[in-house]
Amino acid sequence: MKNTTPLSAKYGKLKPIVTRKYIPLLSDYFMQSYADVENYKRFYFAEHYNRCGYVSGKFYYGDEYKELGEIIILKEDKNPGFIKKIFTTLYELGEKLLAQSEELKEMDYSDSSKINLVDLFKSFSEKFQQFSISLASHSIQFPVEKRLKKLVENRENSNEDLSILTFPRKDNFAAIEQSNLLKIGILIKQHNIKKFEDLTIEILEKIQEHINKFGWINARGGQSEPWSEKEIFERIIHQEGDFAKKLIEFDNHKIEYQEKTERLLKELNATQESINLVDIAKELVYFRTYRTDYLNKIFFNVKPLFEAIAKNRNLTYREIMYLRIKEIENNIEVEKDEIERRIIDYALITIEPNKLIFASNHEKIKEIREQHCEDPIPTSKITGRSAFVGQGKVRGTVKIIIDKSDLSKIDTGDIMVSPMTTPDFVMAMEKAAAFVTDEGGITCHAAIVAREMKKPCIVGTETATQSLKDGDLVEVDAERGVVTILKKAE
Repeated sequence: MKNTTPLSAKYGKLKPIVTRKYIPLLSDYFMQSYADVENYKRFYFAEHYNRCGYVSGKFYYGDEYKELGEIIILKEDKNPGFIKKIFTTLYELGEKLLAQSEELKEMDYSDSSKINLVDLFKSFSEKFQQFSISLASHSIQFPVEKRLKKLVENRENSNEDLSILTFPRKDNFAAIEQSNLLKIGILIKQHNIKKFEDLTIEILEKIQEHINKFGWINARGGQSEPWSEKEIFERIIHQEGDFAKKLIEFDNHKIEYQEKTERLLKELNATQESINLVDIAKELVYFRTYRTDYLNKIFFNVKPLFEAIAKNRNLTYREIMYLRIKEIENNIEVEKDEIERRIIDYALITIEPNKLIFASNHEKIKEIREQHCEDPIPTSKITGRSAFVGQGKVRGTVKIIIDKSDLSKIDTGDIMVSPMTTPDFVMAMEKAAAFVTDEGGITCHAAIVAREMKKPCIVGTETATQSLKDGDLVEVDAERGVVTILKKAE
């Protein structure tokens, strides 16, 4: 294995950007997409390649991904509307792929031969791999965020101004799901229902409709199932506050921020160039969630095909998720022992164009991490970027949330500290007093939710989940982007 490549010599080792366990099949789609230089030409109209990898529950990226953002913003400067063209191209592919996945979801595979199943898989995989390059769009956030900060740098409440200028105009699936959940909650409260067993047939039907429409949100990454009816009920009754009032606030929130945006642009005497930049920022914030939502919804829709392939190969659905694309396409037998090793841990990385390195052996994984990846060192000084100021300073008890299995730890008033947040975190975020993340910028999911909930949020600390522990008492100063440990947990 090479220790250095031209990119590693220029940009150094890969840095962690997302902490989340993923199955090898999904990681393979993502890494194949990043390794394919044609994808950058096809969807970003740029000559580029980005190193990246998945190692032991973390996605790592090379710093050259920021270069892609600079390439794109410079093209926008020369040809206004260039970034809109990128979004449009990816939206069109996303819609086509979603339609294909809906067809695959409804198909009857009972009489399908192994050849037919593999052909369907190949057709799906080609488009899904291509659409996975939409993940690279987060590189646009860096030059956009830099320019927006410049636009408001002399204003008294610049962080609040940034929140206004980046608030999306369109609702993502999580927001729509939350709105629908509140509507069901209003019915439950009207009937004064306290127990699941007392639900009316009408409400149960609405809950089932909700699961059919949004259940895939809980099944992100191919590793979980949609919510059950009882889980939806528990989510509703554990919400606090007046549901009807929350629903009105939800509907008014977008209008309120649009009016704030228009006022702020007038106060700034914004040029057409600045107005275009704000339009890009708002669309980017929406698109960041759109791409992951669509990847997860599409992958969920194709589960019946994966189940049919697994049955044909005498494997379980879970086991097929731990195979790689070529192993399914070429019907390569993978020993059960190897699948078990992958379940425990694996690494998949691209450090040169059109080449991938895979390992499930502990020593090989360790070698990949040491040679190509670099993790930040924990520190007592925790600083990041203010994504939303809210109350400014809040104090609370730290709860480290790595994935949704940790969400039950959150109590009202806690400080949620996470590598990153995703739509399935929203219910727990309702209880938290503030959010602190390792990753992200002002366009990330945590920042979006913080603005919607009007709660303090600091993102991009890099080390918060390593430097803090459950039970630590901290002060979150969202104005300065600083987390101070007041008392360590015993």
